[in-house]
Amino acid sequence: MDRDVEAGFRRILKNYFGWRGRPPLYDERTSERRFRLPRAIVIKMYAKLQDRPFWRHSINATGRPQAY
Repeated sequence: MDRDVEAGFRRILKNYFGWRGRPPLYDERTSERRFRLPRAIVIKMYAKLQDRPFWRHSINATGRPQAY
């Protein structure tokens, strides 16, 4: 079953953090309530962890992006 994990990830980024220069759909308060951290801290964590092997996207046996 195709769950389109990548599209879901893009929707979270777009709605809570903005996308391609556009402002986020939800404000800082809503974002903090969802992630239980201020948006600035979540962005710093993402920037530091995105290149680590555990967080890299990989392709599964079917040739689709692996869901974690």
